[in-house]
Amino acid sequence: MNALTFEQRQAQQEVLHGVEKRIKEESTIIEKALVGLDENLSRMKNGTVYETAETMSFDYVHARAFRIMFLRGNRYDQKATADQMIRFFEVKQELFGKDKLVKDITIDDLDEDDLACMRTGSVQVAGKDRSNRTVVLTFPGLRAHKIIQNQMRSNYYMFMNVLQSEETQLRGYVTVAYSVGSAFRDKLAGEGYPDLARLVLAVPFHMASYHVCVSGTDLGEYVLYSVLIKAINISTRARFQVHFGTDLECQYSLSTFGIPTDRLPFVPGTEQVSLQRHLDWMQSHIRRGDKQGGGNSSLTNRSTLIEPTDDDFLCVSGKQCHNGGNNRLRQKVREMTDLYTSAMSAERRSVVDTIISEVRQSGGRFLKRTKQVEPIWIELTTEEARSKIYQMFRNNKRLRGASSRQQVSAGTPISGDPLPHDVLLGKFERNGGNVLLLNLVKDRFEEYDRLDRGMKAAVVNDVLQAIKDADGRFLQSSPNDNNRELYEVSNEKAREAISKCFRNYRRRMLQKVSL
Repeated sequence: MNALTFEQRQAQQEVLHGVEKRIKEESTIIEKALVGLDENLSRMKNGTVYETAETMSFDYVHARAFRIMFLRGNRYDQKATADQMIRFFEVKQELFGKDKLVKDITIDDLDEDDLACMRTGSVQVAGKDRSNRTVVLTFPGLRAHKIIQNQMRSNYYMFMNVLQSEETQLRGYVTVAYSVGSAFRDKLAGEGYPDLARLVLAVPFHMASYHVCVSGTDLGEYVLYSVLIKAINISTRARFQVHFGTDLECQYSLSTFGIPTDRLPFVPGTEQVSLQRHLDWMQSHIRRGDKQGGGNSSLTNRSTLIEPTDDDFLCVSGKQCHNGGNNRLRQKVREMTDLYTSAMSAERRSVVDTIISEVRQSGGRFLKRTKQVEPIWIELTTEEARSKIYQMFRNNKRLRGASSRQQVSAGTPISGDPLPHDVLLGKFERNGGNVLLLNLVKDRFEEYDRLDRGMKAAVVNDVLQAIKDADGRFLQSSPNDNNRELYEVSNEKAREAISKCFRNYRRRMLQKVSL
């Protein structure tokens, strides 16, 4: 890092800690890069597999979105992009044959050995970090395959699937290689790593950061990684971090870099990981392959009942669902409401499709229950999912309007009794909303406590919004009112109450430690 300028070091620290801003693309830069890419490919393609693919399907190879994906992965370096596109088609032909060269690879293109390799969970898509970058988690100790091509094909499918997200193309991805403990140490002694590295270099991923977690008792592995990192060029080396210690120490260290360890599949207190979320992700893709036609019946039983997971968005009537997937989708809709509202009609569909793609790539599904004597969960079609998200944007816009009106009228008395999720302010006041507030504070306390003062407000706003999403209000009785009439306080006063709740919770935690 010392070899970089101050500005470069500052930018790299923001990338490593997951707090960098979204990359803004300018149309002039994209158009110039596309022209430069064509010029480079014209000079380099003769006699290559790329030229063969171009002859087979010019439209596939020259598709604008396809080429922009490669440019984003190489940060618009036209020469590097041309090199990578040529390598990409060489590796793709090697893995899947010439007849698949200009076709998107689906899960039906993987054989049983490829799927068995994927099921080991040695490579998993583990959600997003604080900067909304995809986290790819690797466990060297879980690697198992008949031939290295099994792992290459399964990895290819997972990588290209993740790259369907424009957000991932722009922000890049974060890799965590976890080798803490004997259970996760690579038992194949690095076999096949050169081939896997060749695949990674052929896929248009931008690696934002690479974290290696090594056991505190394995000095040899720590020294090995440290030496390897020094052999890498300076700009790439700055994106590597080696974490050395116990499971708890390494996972805490990851959390300081914006990687939410509660989303990683570790089984607390053991040297094991849970593969359930990863297997659910696989199963959702297998079912999707069946629905799109040509599904291989040997891969899955179509009559298998769907069991919802925490990543799924559940469509339920009559009440708001607080499944993990629903909460994350509501948060995403809130974040993108301004972009959606300002966009033209055609662009709005693109915003919605990006959200659908991100939900599915994180292992989530859009599910609803059938209206039968014995109802079962089924997946929504893409059009049905779009309709749901369109409705969520409309509802969020309406709630924003209602919120602004409530803020103007804050201080006016409410009619009737408090609602179930209202928060009652006052030393001895209690209601369902107070319990909800305390639970939210407990869930977000570690994140709140490690943030700088200026960044804590984002967590406070999230808690406030979560209570409003549950139709809760912040109410206070007038001290001069003998009838104890309740008034709704302003959003600013509600934020002060939430901040105080966080401070009180910290004080109680410190008292427990001192005891």
